[in-house]
Amino acid sequence: MDSRHVLSLRHESRLYDVLQKQIISDEYIFNWFRKPEAAGPKNAIWAKPGRRGKFGLMSINGEWLIEPRFSYGQALYDNRAIVREDVAGEGSLSGAVDENGEIVIPLIHGYLSSFSRGYAVVGSQGRYDERTEGIIKQDGTILLEPKY
Repeated sequence: MDSRHVLSLRHESRLYDVLQKQIISDEYIFNWFRKPEAAGPKNAIWAKPGRRGKFGLMSINGEWLIEPRFSYGQALYDNRAIVREDVAGEGSLSGAVDENGEIVIPLIHGYLSSFSRGYAVVGSQGRYDERTEGIIKQDGTILLEPKY
């Protein structure tokens, strides 16, 4: 049984070891990579050094699987986690990683929703009521170009 869990304290998450009854690390802020109720191993977690740091994917042993580079890292939905990276002059670009932490959809999209049943909404940069949207598959194939 894995004894390490994410614990939320004052709107920030820390890695907590249930058996040792202690917080493992205070230097990082954590977010779920695979939620507790989801099937599959819980062997990685999004972590960022401090409030202003970037998120990277960390093994539960403290080794970086993906070095910190993302402004946002989402939990897995339908075997894909949405990530965002701030790009100078272009704003925030979105893509997705798989359950192994491999980038499977390049960070070139202005907007990318969570995946459900193999599909997600992909869109241009901008506010919700101004951007164009289309449909993308888990493998990155655009089924419907963002024009609506």
